[in-house]
Amino acid sequence: MGARPSTKSTSATAVVLLARLVEGRARRFVLALAIAHGVAFVLVGLFHGTADAPGYSLAIHVGGAAVGILCANTVAVMAGSLRSLELPTAYRVFSIANVPV
Repeated sequence: MGARPSTKSTSATAVVLLARLVEGRARRFVLALAIAHGVAFVLVGLFHGTADAPGYSLAIHVGGAAVGILCANTVAVMAGSLRSLELPTAYRVFSIANVPV
């Protein structure tokens, strides 16, 4: 069996492809979220979230994870709200279902 790509590289590829589909401010926003997501998960990988690590390590690990998750969720909601992408209705509805109107 061949090596499977990690979810981080897969999500990075998906965001780059999404950025190519949108224009203007939306593209810049998607790229900013992608960069923040990448930096966040580098921090998660560099700073271990264990009790044996120094005190600041856990805080950086948890903070990086939170930023990475928020960026990924924001991209999913944003993709659902962009009509120009012509996504299936089911995806659009479930993507933005939890956003207050």
